[in-house]
Amino acid sequence: MDFSICDPYDSSMRQRRGTTEARGMLPPEPGQDPGATKPKGRLGRRYDPAWNDWNAPRRWPGILLSCVIVLGFLGIVIWHFRPHSTVHHPKVVFNPLVKVLPLYLPPVRATRAATFTGTHDANGLHFESDGGLLILHAQCSCEYNFVVTISNKGLESIPVNDTGHVNTVLNATVPMGPVVLSVVGQGHWYLQLLQPVATTPLIRTPSSPSCPRGCFTYFSSGSDVVGPFTAADKYVTFKFLSLSNGSVAVHVLNEQGFGLQTPFIGRIALSAPNKVLASLPNPYFLEIDATGFWSLDVGRHPIRP
Repeated sequence: MDFSICDPYDSSMRQRRGTTEARGMLPPEPGQDPGATKPKGRLGRRYDPAWNDWNAPRRWPGILLSCVIVLGFLGIVIWHFRPHSTVHHPKVVFNPLVKVLPLYLPPVRATRAATFTGTHDANGLHFESDGGLLILHAQCSCEYNFVVTISNKGLESIPVNDTGHVNTVLNATVPMGPVVLSVVGQGHWYLQLLQPVATTPLIRTPSSPSCPRGCFTYFSSGSDVVGPFTAADKYVTFKFLSLSNGSVAVHVLNEQGFGLQTPFIGRIALSAPNKVLASLPNPYFLEIDATGFWSLDVGRHPIRP
């Protein structure tokens, strides 16, 4: 008689605890379909939370954050103690008792002159030029743009292109012959053309309390053309003060209106006492391109500051 089929230790009859086969032999739970597929169980031991103590913690996020903080602190320290370049602006002091003068203009009777006025656009304004330097005094209380165009023998220039209230003195170089001007401007405008000639008197440099040895002094604002001066008046002092972050440039012009040198150029504030101008033409003019207040002294001898 074979008792092997009744062997309680037969491997085919033994079921391991926790295996799928063992759970598959359990009766179905109430409300569960007997024919439904049984969920697969988990093999091995149950999860123990103490196992996490064996996992190495991730430390790199904290290290990275610490490096960023240290580098940021070092950057702030380096930026604070970096070398600073200090910009020293010259001190400009004007005599409060000196009156601000209107823009300088040579005498009309000693020049070739013409005057035009209007309140709207105009074309075909004629002027007969002897050639060379032409000084243009332009004023306008315009609502919008104010544009002045000069045409001569096919050449065209636009010395004035501004808006609103305009009061300026500019220079242009024109050849000999008829000159035609056109104006774009809505509002009262005024144009004065002045061309120095051989008989235009030179500016005198008389003595005064500020210039005991003689000099020409002028205090004004904006762009201007001052002259003619004799080449012997080679000592110049110049001060400039801008109230709106403006700049200034002073050019030496000859009789033809060509720029020969720029002795002064600056921004916001400029003070240049007793500068000697060399290689001057006789006569010469000073073109002042400025957006602010300026003071000019010209003489044959060094000028007292």
